[in-house]
Amino acid sequence: MENQSEGTRVTIKMPVSRWLKADERLAEAIKEIERDIDNKKALNVERALAETQHEILTSSIAEFKANLEKYVILQDERIRIRNEIARKNTQNGVNFKLARVSMLKQRGDLLKKIIRELNPDMMTPEEFKEAVEKRRVAKIKPGKKKALNYDDDWSELFGSASDSGYGSKKGLSIRILSSEEVAQLKSQIQGTELEIFELKSEIAERNGELLAIEMPLEVAGYFRKI
Repeated sequence: MENQSEGTRVTIKMPVSRWLKADERLAEAIKEIERDIDNKKALNVERALAETQHEILTSSIAEFKANLEKYVILQDERIRIRNEIARKNTQNGVNFKLARVSMLKQRGDLLKKIIRELNPDMMTPEEFKEAVEKRRVAKIKPGKKKALNYDDDWSELFGSASDSGYGSKKGLSIRILSSEEVAQLKSQIQGTELEIFELKSEIAERNGELLAIEMPLEVAGYFRKI
């Protein structure tokens, strides 16, 4: 971290990754001050005490006003720092990369869910068609027309609510994707995860670039421990 001071303001130069930590530090400081303001927004005096009581009240009021002023300053500076980070990220293409990583994660999660829910016992549309044709031929003798009754003629194929096998409820589970398509889906997941890894590496590299931001000296003091 490089500092260049001028009067009551200072210019800090450090990597974008550390500015992100600085933003987190400011967020924590703002919450701390907000809690302090909330706890001291009203003073309760039950009785008159010594002369020092007035001094304590005056000091508490002054502290409250100072915290309120500091709260506003830190909020404004945090927004400005975030804006500088966003400008740098846009310039480096990081915002686009972050958006693409988010999109690829969503895509990968969906594809993985599809794979997880594919039951090996599911029938392919071709297997289902073949099973229906075989059942139809077995139940209808040549030269005779017969209306098939579900309970009598199809229960062995479709099962009942108490049957297991292709499903725990009446009906068959049909595989939407072929084995080849499942393999392609797995390959697509691998490609998605590889691209996410590469994008994150590029983002980390870009976040290592220096960014100089000017700010009040009192705000810079919060970044000593990052």
